[in-house]
Amino acid sequence: MKKILMRTSLVLLLVFGMAANAAALPLMTGGISFAGDYVLPVDTTLATANSFADFSNVKVQSGTGTWLGVTQNTVADFNGFQFNPALAVTPLWTFDFGGKTYSLDASASTMTFQRSGGPGDLLKLDVQGTGTIHGTGFDDTPGFWNITANSGGGTFSFSSSNSTVVPEPLTLILLGSGLLGLAGLRRKLS
Repeated sequence: MKKILMRTSLVLLLVFGMAANAAALPLMTGGISFAGDYVLPVDTTLATANSFADFSNVKVQSGTGTWLGVTQNTVADFNGFQFNPALAVTPLWTFDFGGKTYSLDASASTMTFQRSGGPGDLLKLDVQGTGTIHGTGFDDTPGFWNITANSGGGTFSFSSSNSTVVPEPLTLILLGSGLLGLAGLRRKLS
């Protein structure tokens, strides 16, 4: 009986140790959106664009989850990027708020919609991609991003979000307890 208690204690200690290591820093949740002005490379219209040359007057519009407290109109820096063919850009955007720095490294992008407008119709461009969101006090978090631009005034909107699920320490403890129970049951039936 003492051996079983010792083994059980050792396994529980290992499970709790793994759970403590798994609880490093939290991941970012929710999404954030920006809006601002853009410039395309010379002699390129939205209907034939393959990159954004410059962004200006970019400000936070809204946020959810981790981003809920970020004040609207917080200024953000965006870097120009090429999307056809796609090139990674580090960082795509960055901003500081509340003593913390946030950024997104874009690793991939795909042009999902690009059309020229007819008479009185806006030109429109939609690019989406994946990347890694970084934030002071948070673990790097994989995420998705999307940028939409049209010919109406040279403005764009941008949103990024993430959907990552990571096991919590309690999940690991439950898993370890279940494995211990199965080991005990197996031993009892043998």
